[in-house]
Order: sequence, then C-alpha cells, then structure tokens
Amino acid sequence: MFVSWLGKLLSDTRGATAVAFGITVPALVVVSGFSLEYAGAVVQRSHLQNVADISAVAGAKQMSLSTPENDASVMAVVKAIVDEAISDKSGSKGQAVTRSVVVDRDNNKVLVSLTQPNVNEFLVAGLNISEVSVTAEASVVGTLRTCVLALDESAENTIGLDSNARGLICSAGGNYGGATNFEPEVLTDCPPIDDPLSNRSEPSVGGCTYTDLEVIDETRTLLPGTYCGGLRIDGNAVVTLEPGVYIIKDGPFIVDSNSIVNGTYVSLFFTGDTSTFTFNSNANVSLSAPRDGAMAGILMFESRSAPLNRTFNIFSNYTRNLLGTIYLSRGHLNVDADNPVADQSAYTAVVVRRLLLNSGPNLVLNTNYGATDIPVPENIKGLSSNVALSK
Repeated sequence: MFVSWLGKLLSDTRGATAVAFGITVPALVVVSGFSLEYAGAVVQRSHLQNVADISAVAGAKQMSLSTPENDASVMAVVKAIVDEAISDKSGSKGQAVTRSVVVDRDNNKVLVSLTQPNVNEFLVAGLNISEVSVTAEASVVGTLRTCVLALDESAENTIGLDSNARGLICSAGGNYGGATNFEPEVLTDCPPIDDPLSNRSEPSVGGCTYTDLEVIDETRTLLPGTYCGGLRIDGNAVVTLEPGVYIIKDGPFIVDSNSIVNGTYVSLFFTGDTSTFTFNSNANVSLSAPRDGAMAGILMFESRSAPLNRTFNIFSNYTRNLLGTIYLSRGHLNVDADNPVADQSAYTAVVVRRLLLNSGPNLVLNTNYGATDIPVPENIKGLSSNVALSK
C-alpha cells in the first residue's frame, strides 16, 4: 500500500508543473513589464524627436535671419517651441525637458538635444529605462534673395495686395485673401525679422541749396544738395540728376505730367514731416543708387525721425528702372500702376513699414546682383535662407 502510494507520488508531475509555473509567472511579469516600458519609451522618443526636429529647423531659420549678436533669439525660438509642444500634447505631457542648443554659425547649423524622464517607467529593478534622449541638426543649405520686407507688426495688412495684385509672400502673421493673389501659396511659418538697415547711418543735412524749386517745361541738370520745401518736376520737363545725395527736406518730391527724370548713382533722402515722393501716371523715372560712399546701394532713404505712416506713391506707368534699395522704415510704399514697375532693374530691394499694391500693378523686384556695379546693402543680400534637417 505504501509502496503503491509512493510510486504514484514519484510519478506524479503536477507538483513539478506547479513549481515551474511559480517560477515562470514572475519572469513573464518582468518581460511584459519591460516590453510595455520599452514600447512606451519608443512612442515618447518619437514625439520628442519630432519636437527636436521642428525646433531645430525653426532655430536655423532664426539664425539665418539674425546676426551673431542675436544668438539669444535663436535659443528663445527653440525654447518656446519645445515648451509649447511638451505642455500641449502626447504622453510626455508635463515632464521637464533638459535642452541643449548649439548655434554653429561657422557651419550654418543649429543642433538641438533634448532629454526627458521616461514617463512610462515600469519600475522593474535593473531593467527600467530612466530617460529618453534625442538630437536634431538643421542646416542653412541655400539663400533666398529677399525682395520685400515690411516692418509693421501691428497693421492688419502689412503687405496689402488689392484686386489683381499678386506676390510671393512669407508671413510671420498669417494672410488674408483669395488664392489667386498668391503665387505659390503664402508661407506662414516665417519668424519676424528686425529692420536689417537699422544701423545704417543717415546722411548729414546741410543748409538749403535750393528752396521750393520747380522745374517745368524745361531741360535741366540738377546737382546734389538740400532741396528745402521739396522738388517739383512738371509739364514736359527733362531733368538729369548728377551723381550724389539729394536731401528732400520739408516738402515732397513730385514728378508729374509727361516729365522725364534720369539719375545714375543718386540717392534720395527724405527728412521733415512733409517730405515724401509721388511719381504720377505719365512721368518717366529712371534712377540707380550710388555704387560707393555712405549711401552705396541705397536709392531712397526715409529719416528715422519722420512721422509714422506717411505714404510714398508710384503711380507712374514708366518707372521701369529703380536700381538699389528703397528704405522707408516709417512709411508706406503705395504702388498703383498699370505697367510693370522696376522690371528693368538688375535688382530692387524694398524695406518699408507697409507695402500696398493696388488694382493690378506688376511690381517686378529682380535679384540679379551680378549684373550691376551697385552693391547690395549689408544684411539685405541673403537675408533669408533655405533650411533643412541634416541629421
């Protein structure tokens, strides 16, 4: 009897099964837990990598639009994007992120490194993943030659295209208008850009060379100097401007009727509350900026002490050559012409407070810098750039 019972006991494997199951269950729990933790870390890392990629590209864009003295702005752009993304969505919500940003101007790169505690930690001793780390590198890979920069950050339409006016625009504040107004679609992810010519010195203003000068129905050559009360050219006048700087003070510069104005290597500086310009419909105006000196590359320059929101008008259908940079940081440039404007210029750059294109103007802003001896002002050439992830 005892022998029979002992034989059954020795041959029974159920106990062994129970022992094996007792050993296997903890192991399965550990493996399953680690798998869950690993899968969660993969999801978290994917989100964090996306944040790093986006912030690196935005940082590189900001770097391409700023000087080395403004590297703090690059850091600020990256920080803002990271903070918003982490607090706003995904499984990494609420977890602090350690960030490192390297602005490498020698190689035109921005490197972003992000490290975050693992939000899916399973707490299996010896197997837990404590943190997730990612890196992203964005490079400036090419140059977009900027034609127009509008500086007013508060206006409803800093660059306004009315009726059939068209343009390619990169906006920091969105856009409003029909699809036919933009070719191609408006880019709306551009960072704001500071005035690239803010450090450019204004020319000195001397005593009056002329006062309330009008040239009507005559052929005349004018010399550089200070034109107090402005300058009016009217009728069938033909005027040649000799090279140099023309100070338009306390009055407008008006070219009217069938007048013709030509000026090579000239710069127009507008100072005083009423100093603006208007080129009316049948006027023929051809101007090019100085190639050297303090005003090199600057065709028109509005004083920084001028009242805000004055309007400078191009109504002329025969303003085909405006070679250089039009710099009206306080004023509005209003273009309302039926024929192409500035299309025969090797390059034209426009930096204004607001640009208004009315009806159907064809404002052509070329960037053929190599076709002229007129220099492009510092910070205008290559003001913005193509950016791509490089790592």
